[in-house]
Amino acid sequence: MALKIKKKANAGKNLAVFTILGMLGARDDAKKASYYFENQASKKEDYFNTLPLLIKNFQNKNYKIIPIYTAESKESNIQVLKKSEYSIDFDEKYLIQDEKDFNGIFSLLDSSFEEYDEIIVDVSHGFRHLPILMIVDLIIKNFQDVNKIKKILFAKEIKQYCEYEIIDLKEYLDIANISFILTNFNKNFTVANHISSEKYQSLID
Repeated sequence: MALKIKKKANAGKNLAVFTILGMLGARDDAKKASYYFENQASKKEDYFNTLPLLIKNFQNKNYKIIPIYTAESKESNIQVLKKSEYSIDFDEKYLIQDEKDFNGIFSLLDSSFEEYDEIIVDVSHGFRHLPILMIVDLIIKNFQDVNKIKKILFAKEIKQYCEYEIIDLKEYLDIANISFILTNFNKNFTVANHISSEKYQSLID
């Protein structure tokens, strides 16, 4: 019943899952690791990386899976998908031509997020500079529209190279929002009324 309600709530909205692709899982000798969502260890499933996991869990819920990638990571994940039952389109407009062009990457992320009503973001492929840039952009975006970002997924390593728990970092954006409210109120005794949080709404109120 809950799943049907979720689908109905999403009807008519433009939904997307953004993921920055890494190089994991493409080698011929690569082994699958076990992945499960937070507090669902009994529902472990094996994948070469998080891309096929995202396709399986979100594509049938009206979410468009959007990989943001370099030429090298695209080729790696093509190989990953060949070894799985899933497929996906790699839109050329999400190709990162130069990893050192931070302004260009920010512009790409910002314009991409603007196209959708709600987004889920996967930053699982290590806290290198690309996921960090994405998180910075999400912080800015979250202050502008607190309803756009639904989840920030990260694969927390439980056992090295073989078991990962998919956790949601969105809570930390909520905490940042509360800090913003407190700081703002301390300076001018007004409250930012557009700030909200599912988990901390009673505290905000």
